[in-house]
Amino acid sequence: MMKSKLIFLTMLVIITGQAIDSFAEVPVYRLYNTVLQVHLYSTDANEKAVLEADSDWNYEGVVWNGYGSDVGQYPVYRLYSPGLGKHLFTMDENEKNVLDAGPVWQFEKIAWYANATPYSGDIPIYRLYSDGLKQHLYSADENEKNALNGNGVWVYEGIAYYTSSASASTPTPVPTSTPTPVPTADTYPVVDTDQTTCYDNQNAVNCPQAGAAFYGQDAQHTGNAPSFTDNGNGTVSDNNTGLMWQQSPDTDGDGDIDAADKLTWTQIQAYSATLNAQNFGGYSDWRVPSIKELYSLIEFNGTDPMVESLDTSGLIPFIDTSYFDFAYGDTSAGERIIDSQWATSTTYVANSAQMFGVNFADGRIKGYGLGGPFGSKAFFVLCVRGNTSYGVNNFTDNGDGTVSDQATGLMWSQADNGTGMNWLEALAWVEQKNMENYLGHSDWRMPNAKELQSIVDYTRSPDTTGSAAIDPVFSVTSVTNEAGQVDYPFYWTGTTHKSSNGMNGSAVYVAFGRSMGYMNYTWTDVHGAGAQRSDPKSGDPADFPFGRGPQGDSIHIYNYVRCVR
Repeated sequence: MMKSKLIFLTMLVIITGQAIDSFAEVPVYRLYNTVLQVHLYSTDANEKAVLEADSDWNYEGVVWNGYGSDVGQYPVYRLYSPGLGKHLFTMDENEKNVLDAGPVWQFEKIAWYANATPYSGDIPIYRLYSDGLKQHLYSADENEKNALNGNGVWVYEGIAYYTSSASASTPTPVPTSTPTPVPTADTYPVVDTDQTTCYDNQNAVNCPQAGAAFYGQDAQHTGNAPSFTDNGNGTVSDNNTGLMWQQSPDTDGDGDIDAADKLTWTQIQAYSATLNAQNFGGYSDWRVPSIKELYSLIEFNGTDPMVESLDTSGLIPFIDTSYFDFAYGDTSAGERIIDSQWATSTTYVANSAQMFGVNFADGRIKGYGLGGPFGSKAFFVLCVRGNTSYGVNNFTDNGDGTVSDQATGLMWSQADNGTGMNWLEALAWVEQKNMENYLGHSDWRMPNAKELQSIVDYTRSPDTTGSAAIDPVFSVTSVTNEAGQVDYPFYWTGTTHKSSNGMNGSAVYVAFGRSMGYMNYTWTDVHGAGAQRSDPKSGDPADFPFGRGPQGDSIHIYNYVRCVR
């Protein structure tokens, strides 16, 4: 079903272009998507018919009449954001031009015409905005406007324009044809990391100004703020991604979360089928999430525990516990507190006995072995539904050294920086590129952790495709790894990996080549191409001849950079 949601929003303009200047009045239909939680307003009967046939869309009725150009003073412009998956309607031509010139919004068409001042019989159309949902709502109903304004979600912005009220005598146009969908990529937003504090090589600092050291890090670039809705039935909706989640990994239903709730790989395969048989939350299309779907929930205001610690007081998980149930490792069952690994459906293409999972206790992606010295390893599980295209990239080579991901709305530098740098040097390199108007743009940034992970291709690896774990539209500098193999770099992000000891000396990286560790006296690919770990922001890699941590994670410090905007 998700294939139809956002596809139709962008393609039906091409398929059924109604001549908006050929009528006196036309009804404006309001539809609501119960999964994406967005409204769409349309005068196009074909568009309405197609979306209304999709079970995720509810038709709410004719909300007002739009004018044609022979009656209305000004056009109402319809814009669409592929990254946000949302529409905006405005009569302000300057607002339309500014948004259309930027990277987020695209002008689609003139939706209808309206008046800036009321004529006889005109009614006001109220415009409200939700900062949490990152979307506008338009209403001709003053009672609806008053009920929503100030409810903690919506804020009234003013009268958008004036137009004609809907009436029973208004004819409803019959669709002129059955639209044939045109194949196009679905879109999805990358949700922000929620990191709001700036850091130097060790400590929290006031966010630096342009030109100063450490300028341009994660906290200085705001994105799609995390936004969830507790549905009150054991499910949580992500208002950005359109994904709906189980609220709790309490698989045994005893009200607490411990080792008994974890499932083995074999059990995980059957778990979603059990939920579907139960019609959990009123739905029967639950699935185990992909690594990109699960990683959409991570938030980097969490703190990485000390491995040897048994004390969880003062720790902050890397998932929003005001919406999702969470537990650290069950020490009473012999686990470490960092043993909060959560399962996905994504196995490592170079080793099917490894699964990429997210650890919401320590803020990492690793390729976890499905077996172990004491039997099969077990994981927490949260199933998901909706937006089956989340995480599917749609890259376009722009022919100018840049690559656009039509799915996320992000533009990337096609080449990396070509050499290893510490974190401070990497931030400075990006700022220098902006001063040079690199590839025709001066608003590049070092990606945050979630942005960079969004371009990992988990179907590729050095051992299976002889390449980095990224689409071949990108160029990647080759390196030699600790085992003497031809390999591919770790790439810095602007995201600091906060530590529970108060020392914030590591930054997040994503491994596009093998994720090496020193175990059993040899270097091996312990966590897989596509892992997300962290390195010291500064120092000498020679100080870590056998890596760091329980699995001897290789320490590079001098990592590579790929810009985003």
